[in-house]
Amino acid sequence: MGKKKTVSRYFCKICGCLVHQGPVSAPFRAVVPVTFKIEGLLPEKYQAKVHFNYENRLCNVADKLPKFKTFPPKNKMDNEGNLLESE
Repeated sequence: MGKKKTVSRYFCKICGCLVHQGPVSAPFRAVVPVTFKIEGLLPEKYQAKVHFNYENRLCNVADKLPKFKTFPPKNKMDNEGNLLESE
């Protein structure tokens, strides 16, 4: 028997790049921004709402979006990746 799939991943059928991924049981998918050439602002419904897995970031992101070490609601972090104690 194979392992149960816990993460859904979608790859471009033309170039093979990862387009989005996320937990199978979650109602969201995380996109990979560097995959897309985006000029200007995205429509509101496509704009980021939160940073998940911020502990694994490549660089700090100085924006006003909430950041979480893994997934909400626990382990909220600041822009530098420090855990916030009382949130």
